[in-house]
Amino acid sequence: MTAPAPVAFDARPLTEPVDRAAVKEFARELRSQGKAPAGMGVVAIVAFVVIGVFMLGVFGSIFTALGGLILSGGGFASLFVVAPFLFIGGIITVVLVAIIRGSGGGGSAGTGWTVSRARTA
Repeated sequence: MTAPAPVAFDARPLTEPVDRAAVKEFARELRSQGKAPAGMGVVAIVAFVVIGVFMLGVFGSIFTALGGLILSGGGFASLFVVAPFLFIGGIITVVLVAIIRGSGGGGSAGTGWTVSRARTA
């Protein structure tokens, strides 16, 4: 069995600063060729809206009931009722922010430009 031949690898395209003008040109070229990533499709946006309206209805009724409990004199004990919902709301917020930032294209053109430079190096 023979050892594989060494391959020269130039990491400079992966570590050099990104030129914004070159990335814009790269993205424009991809769009003109029809190779640009689609991002979030219409179906995904409609699904997010439908689920969001449903969740708003569910959580709205729950928070209305909790508000009535607190206003009726729940006092310090109401903190133990509200705290789990605040925790769950925080988790949902973090997940939504991660989904929105990850699906947006914020940086995908720059990443594609960097990878394409590394491929041709």
